Amino acid sequence: MLLAGSVGLAVAYIADPSPVVLQIGVLTVVTASFTAVAGAAMSVVSPTNAGGGGDVLTTPEVAGPRMVFRTAGPPAIAMLGFVPALVAARVTDPGEPLSVAISVSLPVLALAAGVFAWVRFRSSIHQSMAEAMPQKESK
Repeated sequence: MLLAGSVGLAVAYIADPSPVVLQIGVLTVVTASFTAVAGAAMSVVSPTNAGGGGDVLTTPEVAGPRMVFRTAGPPAIAMLGFVPALVAARVTDPGEPLSVAISVSLPVLALAAGVFAWVRFRSSIHQSMAEAMPQKESK
């Protein structure tokens, strides 16, 4: 993702060779790459329940939003990587775009790190939650 983003940044820099384009572009390549990989990883490891799994017995009020999040969540996370560039483009003070983009990119990168941590430890989290739930007594 970093390589593909760098090619796009090179094209943008050729079109407008200014230091601001390069600075904001590098930041955007990093944030967009991390969020794209985070969204893809989240999409791959999220269960689909195609075999009639756990969502069958849940109420529609719970199953519906869960399905919407599983469907729309990964692309939304992937698109968040471009928010720093979009916000920096709206800054009118010539000296501020980079500092604004950096301050906006920090929560975006923290979200990507959170997704990476969830992907890494999700099985342990689910196992701990299953162990904490009271088990039904079989008769």
